[in-house]
Amino acid sequence: MIRKEEDDLIKLIKKNANNGKVAKAKLQTDDRVLARITDGIYRQPASALRELISNAYDADATKVVIHTDAPRFNKITVRDDGHGMDVEALARLIYHIGGSAKRLDEGAKFGIGNKNDPSLSPLGRRLIGKIGIGLFSVAQLTRHFQIITKVKNTEYRLIAEVILQTYSEDGAVKSGKKSGNVKIETGTVEILSVPAADKASHGTEIILLDLRPQAKDLLKSKEIWTLASQKNDKNEKPIGKEPIFHIGRVDFVQDSEIKVPEKLPWAEDDKPEGKFKKLYQAIIDEIGSAEQNPRLETTLDNYLRTLWTLSLSAPVDYIDKHPFDITGGDEIDIYEFSDKSTGQAKPIDLKKNETVRKRFSFKSPERGNKMPFALIIDDIELFRPIRFTNLPQT
Repeated sequence: MIRKEEDDLIKLIKKNANNGKVAKAKLQTDDRVLARITDGIYRQPASALRELISNAYDADATKVVIHTDAPRFNKITVRDDGHGMDVEALARLIYHIGGSAKRLDEGAKFGIGNKNDPSLSPLGRRLIGKIGIGLFSVAQLTRHFQIITKVKNTEYRLIAEVILQTYSEDGAVKSGKKSGNVKIETGTVEILSVPAADKASHGTEIILLDLRPQAKDLLKSKEIWTLASQKNDKNEKPIGKEPIFHIGRVDFVQDSEIKVPEKLPWAEDDKPEGKFKKLYQAIIDEIGSAEQNPRLETTLDNYLRTLWTLSLSAPVDYIDKHPFDITGGDEIDIYEFSDKSTGQAKPIDLKKNETVRKRFSFKSPERGNKMPFALIIDDIELFRPIRFTNLPQT
């Protein structure tokens, strides 16, 4: 059901489509969602970016491209080739931010859900995110961002300028109470509809502007570099260590000056799909060399650890092969576990070219019409850093 204020915004956006005027609205969410966002659950950059990636996946995107402006991090852009949002879908987001229509029957009406199964995307992927939470999660990174979105075969592109207000419990503007939920104004948005010559294009771009100092310092590994440059009074050795692999250190006052050059396990001209694989192999090679079990905290700076975290949480392909694609020829012991309290693990004897997937008719990962999904960050394609063959003998 579309509320009056939501309907009024839809009409205003459409009315302004040809005159270049902006439609203004106030963002609202309920206090429970706001508490979840502000309690620190999305304080790490990877957590907020993961939610945006999940939204793109749920929109049936085949590719998400992120630019972080490393090592300065003045702005971050997240672009996908998913379905995009039309006027109705964008208006609903504004008045239901922090909630989601994805798993409701009305999701199909707004083009963000499957007509036959509300738990699936329009093309059949199993939904993994919540669009309202995803956009609101960026509040930990910035208070200012843009949404640029377009649906296929439309002659317009929507541009939304979002300003989130700083939340304080005493200063929150409450707009009523319903079913125990208090609605709170959380910011303002200005929406502009502009003509689009590329009628066939589709997708959404999120541009994070004016990143918060805390977020920038974290991505720059400021604390790590500060400890690595401070001397111990007794033996004049640094208190901390420089990460083995890092993107370099900028001057923390003048971003334009690079104080320490980058040290990465790949070459600049390597292909995107090869860079992350070299990072993975470099970490594997550290086993037994510097220390028996290398820790990410000392091996990678915060930026590279953010990539590593996203590679583990995003719906990307395994770096080698999916565990269901292991064959008898891989010489890996496979067991079937019983769900009975007295059951025992049963060894599975696969034929040389037979896969676990074929033996048990498994369908994972659920891609929906066998659509691929690629996540590329700063020209680095991420893969799930887990493999089951060719591991170190330790």
